[in-house]
Amino acid sequence: LGLAFTYLRSDPLVEVATPYLADLRQTCQHRVDLSVLDGFDILYLVRLQTRREAFGATLVGRRMPVFCSSGGRAMLSRLPDADARRLVEASDRRPLTPHTIVDVKKIMAAVRRARTDGFAISVQECLVGEIVVSAPILDKQGNARAAVHIAMSFADYDERTVRERFAPMAVDTARLIAGGGY
Repeated sequence: LGLAFTYLRSDPLVEVATPYLADLRQTCQHRVDLSVLDGFDILYLVRLQTRREAFGATLVGRRMPVFCSSGGRAMLSRLPDADARRLVEASDRRPLTPHTIVDVKKIMAAVRRARTDGFAISVQECLVGEIVVSAPILDKQGNARAAVHIAMSFADYDERTVRERFAPMAVDTARLIAGGGY
């Protein structure tokens, strides 16, 4: 725990992003996360919950596969198609839920849509009952350095509503963090 504290306290991304993430959580009233790409996974650095949720789903340090997470797809969308495809093909694409997409062509279609939209959505692929929208945080060269996530109950919101209402919030917050010195 001491090592995690030291790392998170000294990470400039966490320092810059946290106030923006807190504002986003206040605005959207849902769990807000910050993740980075780490090999074939995303790694959560900040997780701000708003209501009682599954304990394991709210812990910093949790890993999720890049191929099926909205944050992973958001970050993959900023890679050249061939590089993103290689990472997806090399991933252990075991399904996490009955809704997890494991077909490379379908995953790459979702990555391409994220590239066009500027955000990615994952519907019940990592956790049954959860829909998540994520936007990449870009550096000055346009490379994804992290992703902002907004997670909510699929029972409360459908994909269309998430696209229209919450995706712009995630994209705006990602831009603010990128412009805030990270």
